[in-house]
Amino acid sequence: MVVVKNPALKGYAVEAPAKARAKSKVSIKSRVVILAGIAALVLLIFLIQTTQIYLTKNHIFQLERQLNTVQESYNSINLEVSQLKRPDRIIPIAKQKCGLIVPEEDQFVAVYYN
Repeated sequence: MVVVKNPALKGYAVEAPAKARAKSKVSIKSRVVILAGIAALVLLIFLIQTTQIYLTKNHIFQLERQLNTVQESYNSINLEVSQLKRPDRIIPIAKQKCGLIVPEEDQFVAVYYN
């Protein structure tokens, strides 16, 4: 601010310099640019987070599909194992390949220990 002596007014008049008014316009422009930059930064962070959420959901979906496939394989293998260990399947194979002799119902084996 500048104080100027004005002889016509017989006193002092106060006048704001032109540079000060221009400076306030620049600071308003700077504020607008800063606010726009902050808004752009917030928007960028929001977009990054949204993308991360989408990618995480997609990964979870793929893992769920993989889990379903593995569970189906496990159930299939478990069924095959239960079919393979049935005694009515094992006894004929044991008779043919290993010479298994199935005892009669009235036969028993006595074992003596000393």
